[in-house]
Amino acid sequence: MAQRQGRVREAEQHLKAALTKAPTSLPARIAWARYLTIRQQFAEADAAFTQLIADYPDVVAPRLDQGDLYLFRLNKPDAAIDAYCAALALRPEMAGASYALGIAQSLTGRQDEVLASFSQAAREETGVTSCSVHDSEHSFG
Repeated sequence: MAQRQGRVREAEQHLKAALTKAPTSLPARIAWARYLTIRQQFAEADAAFTQLIADYPDVVAPRLDQGDLYLFRLNKPDAAIDAYCAALALRPEMAGASYALGIAQSLTGRQDEVLASFSQAAREETGVTSCSVHDSEHSFG
């Protein structure tokens, strides 16, 4: 809350206190890694996400956050693809991860994979099982 209100030092103090009190707390550790990202301490954030993934291999959030770090902050779309694929392996129904994967794929020239990722995202978001124009009952001719 303090971080959202622009009180960065206070937010950092609260996060450090939470980690001191409960150093293995998953929510506190995720919040700390996200805080590092916001503070543009990207190497430290990456290390924190990597450690979270090692400690909690079945948790999706650190994989998504690390993918976002790679894609939007570090301009590493190949690494982002790996992170999003790992997240989708755990939870394939995540539309946002499929969409972000498509963005990363487009930046690496994997155009054939982009459509599949965006289509998957649309299916998960809308519940539509087919995106084919041939499935339409209407003719536009």
